[in-house]
Amino acid sequence: MLLKKILLAFTCLVAFSFAKAQEVKYTAPKNISPEEGKNLNNKEKEVMVNFRWTPVLPRPKEDVVYKIRLMEIKPGQPKAQAVTNKPLAALEIDNATQTSFKLAKRCNDCEYLWDVEAVVTEKGTPKSLGKSQATQFTIDGIANGERLGKRNTSL
Repeated sequence: MLLKKILLAFTCLVAFSFAKAQEVKYTAPKNISPEEGKNLNNKEKEVMVNFRWTPVLPRPKEDVVYKIRLMEIKPGQPKAQAVTNKPLAALEIDNATQTSFKLAKRCNDCEYLWDVEAVVTEKGTPKSLGKSQATQFTIDGIANGERLGKRNTSL
């Protein structure tokens, strides 16, 4: 009888030890700046855009790479469709929650979307911890005293 109890206890201990570790639920990053609907007024041909976002929480043990995508919204294009556009820029930032990017102004009143995804590498495989909702902003202004044409797409 004692042997059965020991064997049962050992079996429970082994089963508990090999039970799959509970997966951590992470909170995706959130865009802070430029915020939704922001109009960046600038009179230069190039605009320095400062991107800031919240970190993924809880902080993973692995290094976090934040992947920022910047997409242009085409005339008449819904925001939901624009997030599938080929990015104008794709940046990877290690363990930081802000960066700056110099954007060549493509038109007057151009509309853009940006989002950020937190990625870690586990056992050599990238794993997404979540992606922010895309945030829309506009760049408006006059370049070198001349108004740029609406939706001039030449670089």
